[in-house]
Amino acid sequence: MRIAYQYNHLNAREYLLVNKNVQFTELQNSITTLDANNYLKISLDKAKFGIVIYSQGKINSAIQKYLRARGWAESKVYYYVTSDEPTTREIVHILDKDQQKQIIESRGHVSHSTYNQVDFQKDRIAVEVQFGKYFSVAYDLHVKHTFFYSRNDIDVGIEVIPTKAMEESMDTGVPWFENEVTNVIREGRTNPPVPILVLGIEPDAIASKEPTDYSDEELAVILKSMDAAKYDTQKNKLLRENLSPDKRAILERRICKIDHCLAMIRE
Repeated sequence: MRIAYQYNHLNAREYLLVNKNVQFTELQNSITTLDANNYLKISLDKAKFGIVIYSQGKINSAIQKYLRARGWAESKVYYYVTSDEPTTREIVHILDKDQQKQIIESRGHVSHSTYNQVDFQKDRIAVEVQFGKYFSVAYDLHVKHTFFYSRNDIDVGIEVIPTKAMEESMDTGVPWFENEVTNVIREGRTNPPVPILVLGIEPDAIASKEPTDYSDEELAVILKSMDAAKYDTQKNKLLRENLSPDKRAILERRICKIDHCLAMIRE
């Protein structure tokens, strides 16, 4: 894979290059040494049914394996909250969760335990690899990174998301670099108030979406982890729909290839 684009918010990149170059190189290597075309799957979503897409779960796991081996660990911080606004204003900057709980309950309010978590943290750098839903990036930037920065646990945050080119070959609803960076720029230079580097990543070459472009052996490898029962259910639903002749022909061509390779696997 490659890092196609970078958005440098509040001089995060300069800080990393000068102060954390070794750690930044580790993160970059976790991406650039990974071949995303080894992590493909068949989409079972109605809108993209039968096409070959990237498995964000498997790519995320591969990045995680690389970073965990180099000391990047999940960070989870628990704290207490309450519905009372004046008490919240009093405790929001207190780091000791037990002290928060004591203050809340001494005021006669109910305390609720909660937490914030980041995927990877090392040497005061927080990293989120975000292949989930599009709204998760805003939460990462404005809640997670801001939370750990305000606690003085980190000096910089890094957000890793796919580019538009990669997003088009992933499940529906995945965030993409060009859109998320536009959202940050629209909000102004100092929002969020945290140095953050946003990395837009994509495969060196985007894999074909058409199952018919793969050999039987190649497609069989992709299909091995597919939920066959879910595939059959969605396939039967779509075949019963009133599709245009062109759409039906494309769907049936994909299904024919997939069914053939599934039969090979079962033999």
